[in-house]
Amino acid sequence: MVTPKRKQHKTRDTKEKAGKKPDALKHQINAKNLFFGSVLILTTYLIYRSVATYEFVNWDDKEVIINNPLIKDFSFQGIYNIFTHSYITDYRPLSYLVYAVLFRIWELNPAPYHVINVLFHILNAFLVFVFIKRLMQDEKIAFFSALVFAAHPMHVESVAWVSAFNDVFYTFFFLLSILYYLKYQYGQKKYYYLSLLFFVLSCFAKPLGIVLPFVLILLDYYNEKKPELKLVFSKWPFFVLMLLFALITVLVRKGDITHSATAYNFIERMMFASYALFYYTFSFFYPLKLSAIHEYPVRNILGYYPIEYYFAPFVLGAFLAMLFFIRNIRKEIIFGLGFFIINLVIVLQIIPFGNNSLIAERYTYISYIGLTVIAGHYLRVALNNRRLASTTKRILGVLIVLYLSLLSYNSFQHVKVWQSSITLWDNVLKKNAKNVIAYNSRAQAKFRTGDFYGCINDLNKSLDLNDTAWLIYNNRGLAYSETGDLDAAIDDFEKALIYGPKNTLVYINRAKIYHRKNNFSSMKNDLDSALAIEPNNIGALSMRATAYFNLKRYPEAMTDLDNITQKDASNADAFINKGNINALLENYPEAIDNFSMAITIKPDNAVAYKNRGLLYYNTNDIKRACADWAKALNMGHMDIQQMYNANCLNQTNILR
Repeated sequence: MVTPKRKQHKTRDTKEKAGKKPDALKHQINAKNLFFGSVLILTTYLIYRSVATYEFVNWDDKEVIINNPLIKDFSFQGIYNIFTHSYITDYRPLSYLVYAVLFRIWELNPAPYHVINVLFHILNAFLVFVFIKRLMQDEKIAFFSALVFAAHPMHVESVAWVSAFNDVFYTFFFLLSILYYLKYQYGQKKYYYLSLLFFVLSCFAKPLGIVLPFVLILLDYYNEKKPELKLVFSKWPFFVLMLLFALITVLVRKGDITHSATAYNFIERMMFASYALFYYTFSFFYPLKLSAIHEYPVRNILGYYPIEYYFAPFVLGAFLAMLFFIRNIRKEIIFGLGFFIINLVIVLQIIPFGNNSLIAERYTYISYIGLTVIAGHYLRVALNNRRLASTTKRILGVLIVLYLSLLSYNSFQHVKVWQSSITLWDNVLKKNAKNVIAYNSRAQAKFRTGDFYGCINDLNKSLDLNDTAWLIYNNRGLAYSETGDLDAAIDDFEKALIYGPKNTLVYINRAKIYHRKNNFSSMKNDLDSALAIEPNNIGALSMRATAYFNLKRYPEAMTDLDNITQKDASNADAFINKGNINALLENYPEAIDNFSMAITIKPDNAVAYKNRGLLYYNTNDIKRACADWAKALNMGHMDIQQMYNANCLNQTNILR
C-alpha cells in the first residue's frame, strides 16, 4: 500500500525541521513526546490522585466484585469458568480475569482496583495521542486531543468507578487494534493479524468493542482508500467475530433485552436516542449535570413527555440532511462524526439492548475521540490561517488553555463524588431530588454505617415517591428492627407482603423478628410460607428447625436438619444443632458423632468442642472432656472456664 499524499503547509516549523539533521530532528521529537507524556501523566494524577483512598460503592461494585464468585477462584478451573460463564447478564471474561488477579493478591482492598483504572486511563491517553498524531499528522492537535481525553469530566465515571473498569480496559485494546490497522494500511501486512487479535481482546473485555470493524472502514475512507467491495471483504474475519460476540451478548442479556423492547415503543426509543445524542454532543464542550443516573423522562398528567424529546428527532434529521447536501465536506468531519456515532449507536437503545439508563456518562469514554478529531481539525485550520493575526492566535491559545483547565478542575471536583456510596447518592439527589433509586441506595449505605434513623428517613422519602414498592417496605422493616422497634418492623414486612406476596426474603426477615419476640409459632408459619416458595432454601430450613426446637417439636426439627445436611454435607452448624437435639434426647453416641462431624468440617469450631466435652463429661470420660474444653478455651470460648477449673486442673497428662 502507498501512503496517501497530504497537502503540506510550509510553516516556519516545517522549514526549520527541513534544515535539521535526522539525529537532531529525532531528538526534538523524543523531547516533545517526553514533555507531552509528562503533562498527560501529571494532569491525570492531579485529577485522580485521591481515588486510591475511595471505597467500593453500592452501585454495581457489590455485584461485580464483592459477591462475584467468578473472580474468587484463580485456579485453572476458575479461569475456565470465567471464560465459559456469563455473570449478571454480561460476558466480559477478560475484565473479570483482571479482577481475579487483584482479588488473589489484595482480596477486597479497594485501592488496587481504583489504581488500575487510573493506570489504564493514562495508557489510553497515550494511545489517543499516538492515534491522532498518525491520523492527522499533527503533534499539537494530538496532544490537545489526548489532554481532552485525559481531563474530560464525562470520563470520570469510567475512571473513578471500580465497576466501570471494563470501559477503560476494552478501550485500551480497541485503540491498539486501530493503531495496528493503520500500520497495516501503510503496507505492513503482518500487523493485520495483531489488529485482529486486539479486536478479540477488546470484545472479551467488554462487548461494546464489536463496533470496531465499522471504525476500520472509516479509517479506509479517511486515508482515501477507494470504496471497493474487496476492501470491505478483506475485513471478513472482523465481521465474523463481531457477529459471534454480538450473538453471545444477545443470549446472555436475553431477559434484559426483552424487558427493554416492551418498555418503550420504537418511536419513543427514537425520541430518546435523538435526545441522548444531543446531550452527549453538548456535554463534550462542557457538561452541566454530571450524575451516576440519568433517568428516562416521565410523562406529565396529560400523558406527554417534556417537549424537548419530541423536537430532538426533527433537529437531528435536519442536521444530518444539511450534512448530506453540503459539498466538499471535510473528511475530518465525516470521520469524527462517524467515529462518535458508531461507538454510541448500541447504547442509544434504538435497538433495545437491555439497558435501563437513558444516558450514561461512561458511554462517551471512547466515542468522544471522534469529536476531538473535529475540534482538532478546526483548531488546526485556525492556527494555520495566515489571515488571522498573531494576537488572535494567542488569544485562541489562551482560550484553549482555559478550556482544558476548566475541564480538569471540573473533573477534579467530580471525582470526589465517587468517594463513597453516601457521596455518590448525595450528588444524584442534588441533581434530581425525586430519584427513588438514589434514596434507596443511600438508605442502604446509611444502614451499613449504622445510621438507622437516617436510613429510615431516606426510605420515607422514597415511599413518598412510590408507596407500592415491596422492597422499600422490607428495607425499612430491617432498619426498624435495628432500632428495636419490632412492631413497626412487623408492620412494614406485612405491607411488603401485600405488594410482593411471593418474596421469600420478606417472610424470612419477619420470622427473625418473631424469633426475637419469642413468638415461635408465628416464626414457624412464616418459614412454612418461605419454604413453600423456595423448598431448598437452606437458611429458611435452619431457622424453621430452630422454631421447631423452641416449640419442643424435636422430630420435625431433626427432619429439617437432616434435609440440610443432605443438601449441604459441609454445613457444620446443622451438625451442631443435630448434636444439641440428640444430646437433649440423651442420644449421646449420636450427639458425639454429630459434634465430631462439625469439628471435621470446621476444626476451629469452639462450640462443637465445648458441647462434645460436655457429653464426654456426662458419660464420665473426663480426660476427653478436659481435652475438648482446653481446645475450646484456646479458641476463646471462655464460658467453659469454670467447668474446666473445677474438673480438669487436678487432672494430669490430659493433653498428651
